[in-house]
Amino acid sequence: MRDWTRYVREHLSLPDLTTEWESEAIQELASQLEDSYLEALSQGLSEEEADAHARTQITDWQELSRAIVRSR
Repeated sequence: MRDWTRYVREHLSLPDLTTEWESEAIQELASQLEDSYLEALSQGLSEEEADAHARTQITDWQELSRAIVRSR
């Protein structure tokens, strides 16, 4: 199973946030992707398919990063 926290950390750019806010955002997104992965598995997808499904939940990491920074 993928390490979703690491995956999010590698894709998200939050240079203007404090370490606390950055960690919170990363953990929240990782949890959402994990939930998506597990839901896909429960619906009968293979691990590879569930992983691919979860990764498609966020399509624009740059825009997401900007939105998170603006919201803080």
